Amino acid sequence: MSNTKKTHRLFAYTLSLLLAFSLFSGLKSGAYAASGISVTYNGSAIAFTQEPIIKDGRTLVPLRAIFEAMGMTVLWYPETQSVYAYNAEIAIGLQIGNSSATISSDYYGDIDVFLDVAPQIINGRTLVPARFIGESSGADVSWLAASRTVVITNSYDRYFGDLEGAIGSVNYLYKGYISATSGLADGFGSCTYSNNSSYIGTFKNGLQEGQGTYYYYDGSEYIGQFSAGLREGQGTNYYANGDMYVGEFSNDVRSGYGTYYWVNGTQKTGTWYNDSFVG
Repeated sequence: MSNTKKTHRLFAYTLSLLLAFSLFSGLKSGAYAASGISVTYNGSAIAFTQEPIIKDGRTLVPLRAIFEAMGMTVLWYPETQSVYAYNAEIAIGLQIGNSSATISSDYYGDIDVFLDVAPQIINGRTLVPARFIGESSGADVSWLAASRTVVITNSYDRYFGDLEGAIGSVNYLYKGYISATSGLADGFGSCTYSNNSSYIGTFKNGLQEGQGTYYYYDGSEYIGQFSAGLREGQGTNYYANGDMYVGEFSNDVRSGYGTYYWVNGTQKTGTWYNDSFVG
């Protein structure tokens, strides 16, 4: 992968996680502040010696307490400021101050993930973005705004593996979590396609579902929400010609409120319907 592509990927996935974690934000940006946020795993509250915090508008949670509650072993290497969490299927590697993380399998290889807030040490504890901890381990993560609770729920149906197949004339290679019942991509993973496009994010029933980043074969990128394989909800689309749209999508096209930015510096804000501006 070229340096330009790596930079694009880092920038795009950073923005993707920024959108995702906006649901987990309730305070203004700042160095960091106590959040009053709690975390549950499979319905049980997780006790922390360092509570979750808000850092630059994103929620960070103590890594060790959550990974251990999920049955993972956590190792700390002070000489490299690195953390490894592992179980029988996968190993997750992070480094303090480094926005790049890796989900690894001895048999299936690696998935590279980029975090909008790098792991950091607060009061002697390593804190990491909440959604990454859950989804990288094969769990589902949701947010209860009324109680300010991060809800992590394990899916015992999932295993880490890879899949090969075709969608019409386009072949694909998927690496990530798979449903043992359906045999389809389910949970966090990455997929590359023979038409030079790719996707990294969450899946359901073999289709993009939830938050993710799609790199199109023509050089454009979409970062945001998906439903049943289509752009649906809030997102950002970077077009190959340098234009950008930030706003709502429905049925894979611009629909709802948003702003289109042309490369020449002009912009248009308002309501879109069926990919056209209506005012």
